[in-house]
Amino acid sequence: MSLEPGRMLLHYRLVERLGEGGMGVVWKAVDTSLDREVAIKILPAAFATDPERLARFEREAKLLASLNHPNVAAVYGLHEDGGVRFLAMELVRGRSLTEEIARGLAPTRVVELGVAIADGLAAAHRQRVTHRDLKPDNVMIGQDGRPKILDFGLAKLGGAAVSSAPSPDAPTMMREATTTQAGSLLGTVAYMSPEQAQGKPVDPRSDVFSLGVVLYEMITGRRPFARDNTVSTLTAILRDAPAPVAQLQPAAPPPLDRIIRRCLEKSPDGRYADASELCADLRALQADLVSDPSRVGVRPRPAPGRWIAMGTVAAILLAVAGGWWYRHAARERWLRNEALPQLEGIVDRIQGLQEGRESWDAFILARKIDAVAPGDPLVERLRPKFTGEITITSDPPGAAVHAWYYDEPEGEGVFMGTTPLEHVSYPAGFTRVRLSHAGKPDVDDVIWNFSMIGDTWSYRFPAEGEIPDGMVRIPGGVFDMFLPGLDHLKPEPTTAFAMDRHEVTNHEYKRFVDAGGYTDPKYWLQPFVDGGHELTFKDAIAQFTDRTGRPGPALWEVGSYPEGRGDYPVSGVSWYEAAAYAAWAGKSLPTIFHWNRVAFTVASSRIVPLANLGKNAPVPAGSTKSMNRYGVYDLAGNVREWTWNASAGGQGRFILGGGWSDPDYAFADAYAQPAFNRSPLNGFRCIRPLEAEPNTAELQRAIDRPHRDFLSEKPVPDEVFTQYLRQFAYDKTPLDAKIEEEKQTPSGIRQKITFNAAYGGERMMAYLFLPATGTPPYQVVVEFPGSGSIHTRSSESLDLGRLDFLLKSGRAVIFPIYKGTYERGGELTSDYADETTAYKDHVIMWGKDLARSIDYLETRKDMDAGRIAYYGLSWGGGLGAIMPAVEPRIKANVLYVAGLGFQHALPEADAINYIGRVKQPTLILNGELDFFFPPETSQRPMFELLGTPAADKKRLVFPGGHSVPRTEMIKESLDWLDRYLGPVK
Repeated sequence: MSLEPGRMLLHYRLVERLGEGGMGVVWKAVDTSLDREVAIKILPAAFATDPERLARFEREAKLLASLNHPNVAAVYGLHEDGGVRFLAMELVRGRSLTEEIARGLAPTRVVELGVAIADGLAAAHRQRVTHRDLKPDNVMIGQDGRPKILDFGLAKLGGAAVSSAPSPDAPTMMREATTTQAGSLLGTVAYMSPEQAQGKPVDPRSDVFSLGVVLYEMITGRRPFARDNTVSTLTAILRDAPAPVAQLQPAAPPPLDRIIRRCLEKSPDGRYADASELCADLRALQADLVSDPSRVGVRPRPAPGRWIAMGTVAAILLAVAGGWWYRHAARERWLRNEALPQLEGIVDRIQGLQEGRESWDAFILARKIDAVAPGDPLVERLRPKFTGEITITSDPPGAAVHAWYYDEPEGEGVFMGTTPLEHVSYPAGFTRVRLSHAGKPDVDDVIWNFSMIGDTWSYRFPAEGEIPDGMVRIPGGVFDMFLPGLDHLKPEPTTAFAMDRHEVTNHEYKRFVDAGGYTDPKYWLQPFVDGGHELTFKDAIAQFTDRTGRPGPALWEVGSYPEGRGDYPVSGVSWYEAAAYAAWAGKSLPTIFHWNRVAFTVASSRIVPLANLGKNAPVPAGSTKSMNRYGVYDLAGNVREWTWNASAGGQGRFILGGGWSDPDYAFADAYAQPAFNRSPLNGFRCIRPLEAEPNTAELQRAIDRPHRDFLSEKPVPDEVFTQYLRQFAYDKTPLDAKIEEEKQTPSGIRQKITFNAAYGGERMMAYLFLPATGTPPYQVVVEFPGSGSIHTRSSESLDLGRLDFLLKSGRAVIFPIYKGTYERGGELTSDYADETTAYKDHVIMWGKDLARSIDYLETRKDMDAGRIAYYGLSWGGGLGAIMPAVEPRIKANVLYVAGLGFQHALPEADAINYIGRVKQPTLILNGELDFFFPPETSQRPMFELLGTPAADKKRLVFPGGHSVPRTEMIKESLDWLDRYLGPVK
């Protein structure tokens, strides 16, 4: 008979399951005979036949029954009903000590709780009981504020414990530092004493060590020995000394630091003999922390014979009060001189849409301040600048929510509470969040706490067996298209679906090959179309061979992947091969709408730096920390991922996210290539519907993009264009330039400079990179970046990336922070032109930003302002049709993967009216399969319409898509700059 709510065990009625530990499942129940709520701990049926576990369970009952103490959960009885063995215990209402620590504890509360826990543990030690698994999860804080120690399932009675050295067949459960070990080691790794970690006999001094770890965590918020993995944690316990308490919590009383250090002595002989001795020292400290010094005041006049005694007492009390005032003053000094000014400084650095880590740092510091000075008016005034109220719900409710700063997934999560969390104060910016619920797989996600995304985040834990292994559940819904090139599309709703957590690997794809996938037509469901001609199955499949002519991906040999590469993403596959595998696996390729829903490209500033983009080789699937929505990884980089949708323009199928050698902005670019293409960068992942999808036709439709016949369009006449140029005029007011920061980079020096913009009373920023070689005055290259800068809110880590060769050539590079990018972004969401005044205004501001940056260069004696080049990347390459036309101080242009965009703008900002007025020598570098700038309809018109004399313009086209081989890019770019700016001295 299964256990479920309503089931009767003797006179106990089960109400709800509360949790599960190494020694049993805990239920909330009602004792119908006494009409009171109790906790029922049930020994799992599988353990009932295990003599050792059964004996341990019964021993826990006897041990608890012998401990009559207000700080130890009481036991009511050990029972059996129908073969079910269970323990009836006191139900402690309240929160776990883990939750209390996450909320932050004042030092006085730490000592108060420490006294009570030590007192309860001392009662166990007096009965010769050693707990062996003391940790915050095993301490509950009741509604009256009193702590109670739980879970004596691993306790031992009497002298030395039986050695826990592992046997060859002993189960190992050393998974995480917070998991109770029930095999080779007994206890929880992060809280183990050194002797316990070594499998040696333990006694009450081991509990003292564990309580020392708990006290350390209570006062600092950190576990003293926690490391990235279990082995490292054990090593730290045996070898390392933790950071001093005062270093992490300046408000901690110095005696508490000494008490904790004695508890954490590596040798048991150096610790307190038992918890009672520890409790005595904590009580003495508690007396020292009397918070009401008025008690040391006027008293009734004592009898003469008692003057000496009262004088002694008064002296002691005055000393205690003086010590309290000293510590109180130290806390106030920390608050006023360190913590609060530091918080103000962090908040002052918060910019834009709060994508950087400043909001997170402010949130963490504010929690520490709240622990010692709750409600501080300055903190409350600043809090809205680094937090926002959000609601997090889950189905079922009761999930524990932890958050991490996105860039630090290996750090310790901050406990935010249990669902439903309604209108909680949550750090602004990008965070990772994990919801945990007993007996269910964790649910992960990325939260951007910013109003444009929304303030309610809802999750559902999947039912058992609902989600195939290796996939995660994606809830249904609608998400705006944040893919440049596709952001003009109306977002399409999807029902819930599952998506592969990682890319399909070589090992997984090999099963398809071995199952005869390349010979069975039933998996190849779409017509084979190549160059407008339909192929037979036989003719098409003949193209899908490995290096040795066997069926399989282009990079394989003899029908298999290279040795040691089983965990790497499969690559070198066409769209047809990816679609056939998906059909064989009972899945499908994602549409661009499914992919966009999960990719979360608006978080590219955080996702891309952790991704495998702009690198030399792929990495094993799942080896990066680049997480997208809902716990999916590596939609950015590693391999490009085929999607279902075809390009209505006949350019093939969309392949998104970029591959390992693609530039950073490839993550956010919409790109398509022929379905037969088998580039080494081409891979995929799959989805599977979880519900009927009524919108399939719209989701899978061919995607049309705007088109223009540029060669037939006529630009405005010169007299009209002269009026357009007047838009870019501005008053040459003082720059008031400042070098805000200077730092060394591998290629030279990076200076962060601010100066007055040409409009709106704004200050703008630019980064000037100075070469390590060459002789000033330096030639200067002005960079205009790719579209990734629109969705990136921080330039803090900005470097030249693939343009570092310009510095190495001895030239300086200036990188203006243009309006709408990085910290100056927010209102601009796409690099595509449109027929709005807002877009026209941005074009004008970009021209002025460029001009203002050159104004600054003219003030520097170490810059040669007469030899300035424009280098446009992708988006910046496309704007090479406008920017050089309005800035005559530019002497040469290099446009990397450039072309004319098909979207119309207002005439004052449309490239067709500017391209013929670009007169400087111009080099254009393109890929022959670039869907973003198609060769014949975008690249060639740009080149032919340039107003540059034929002898001074050059277009080179290379194999590939929206990229150019790096060596060719470097060679051609430097040759061009040497030719038109002159060789570097």
